[in-house]
Amino acid sequence: MSLLYTTITGPVNPAVSVDDCKLDLRIESSFTLDDALILSYINVASRLASEITGRKLISETVKFSIDEVYFNERIVLPFTPVSVIDEIQYYDPAGASQTMNISDFHLYNFDDKSELCLKEGLVLPAIDDRRDAVNITFTTGYGANSSDIPDTITKAIRMLVTHYYENRNNTVLGMSVADIPYAVETLLNVERVGWCA
Repeated sequence: MSLLYTTITGPVNPAVSVDDCKLDLRIESSFTLDDALILSYINVASRLASEITGRKLISETVKFSIDEVYFNERIVLPFTPVSVIDEIQYYDPAGASQTMNISDFHLYNFDDKSELCLKEGLVLPAIDDRRDAVNITFTTGYGANSSDIPDTITKAIRMLVTHYYENRNNTVLGMSVADIPYAVETLLNVERVGWCA
């Protein structure tokens, strides 16, 4: 039993802008010496937000590989939302690479998952016994721009960037240091896959 995924094309744009974070930090836009540092914090905070929510934020192309255990009429994809299925490639029992017709499937995006379902009356082909027997390449994420991401997530990222910037050391004398501020975790939990209020 095996589930693997690989990022083919990462996000083109950051989930939030350096300028928006500089507003939160009360840094003048003309002061650019820390822009690279702030951008690195944005990238770390965005990745953490993606991991906590179980969602890709800015559009990415991902290849999801499954074996015969997970290959059935309904395949749950590892991320949601999914905007496009680019390719469904598989290895037949002889080990030869084949391609399935994407139009043989329906793509369903639910709040907590995305599913690829074989259309009624069609039959799945036989596949080889290997970890990457079926490879589904798809585009996932809210969209190409930060404005496509829900406000709760972008606010959490901005708060986390502020936290990282203002707490560059790993200890603060006389204070308890939390890994993730509670408010950030609360905001991200609202968008977490499978989370119920």
